[in-house]
Amino acid sequence: MKLSQFTKQALPLLKRTSPTPSQDIELLLCYALNKPKEWVLLNQEYEIPQNTEKRLKKYIQERLDYTPLEYITKEKYFYSNLFYLTNNTLIPRPETEILVDESIKEINTLLKQKNIVHILEIGTGTACIPISIIQEIKKGIKLFREGNFKINITSTELSKKALQVAFNNANRILKGFSTVQKTSDLLIKKFSTKSFTLNFNIVHADIHIPFNKSNFKISPSNMNFDLFISNPPYIPTLEMKNLDAFVQKEPPEALNGGKQGIQIIQKIFSKTIKQRAENAVFLIEIHPPNAQILKKYIEKNYEIRTLSWIKDLSGKKRFIRVETI
Repeated sequence: MKLSQFTKQALPLLKRTSPTPSQDIELLLCYALNKPKEWVLLNQEYEIPQNTEKRLKKYIQERLDYTPLEYITKEKYFYSNLFYLTNNTLIPRPETEILVDESIKEINTLLKQKNIVHILEIGTGTACIPISIIQEIKKGIKLFREGNFKINITSTELSKKALQVAFNNANRILKGFSTVQKTSDLLIKKFSTKSFTLNFNIVHADIHIPFNKSNFKISPSNMNFDLFISNPPYIPTLEMKNLDAFVQKEPPEALNGGKQGIQIIQKIFSKTIKQRAENAVFLIEIHPPNAQILKKYIEKNYEIRTLSWIKDLSGKKRFIRVETI
């Protein structure tokens, strides 16, 4: 079958379920043939090998079953890096790149005040957030500050399957890092220069760090974190059934935030508040309709210095920033 014939047959099928059928076909052809978009467009008379045609038909059926493209290709660009993913992980969203931007601003501020910065990222999934932060830090080490300094980033993940995806991305994307330790539930990576050290730990854990784990060597001083980052599950349970059919293919445990959609965020605060350093900052992605409910909860239960919102590109309150006392 020629490329043009495949497109002609697949297009009316994909129009049933996909809002972007032409783009879907184009992307799947590029993926299956391992060719760039330009090649696909210029070689419409190319005869598709039989085994490739079989795979393409399988992909089309998966799309008809509302499988996201990212789960078919097992990849997604986020903050200029290509991340590996599976259907055991949430698909990174463009708006979450704002969380990376804001985290980098906080780190820059912290490094003006101290030589060592400790960061805890909760629910890492593909590890797209910490890896993107690390890549930007590496690019601009000289922009952060002069002199000797250290950054320790620890990311937790409860799902064992998602943890392996995070390990894969860390090992593949973080060039120049040495592997200090690797077990089934822990990966420690390290990058250092004469004046700068960056430690990156990915650990199998719920929200808090299991400091009692014998294979997770961490000094008591590391237990107080300066910055907490998370894109947690935040969809209210009753809204789960109304999600787009493609979104419903993503892991429910990565989406469902409980009855009100703030239960996991409440747990983040209750489990980590005693592990904070002085003036620690929480940066958390939220469900915009829950902004005021969350504000009331935090102000009622915790002593804080400031609470503010960071809006996404559509003007919605997408992130909460809380500075503690």
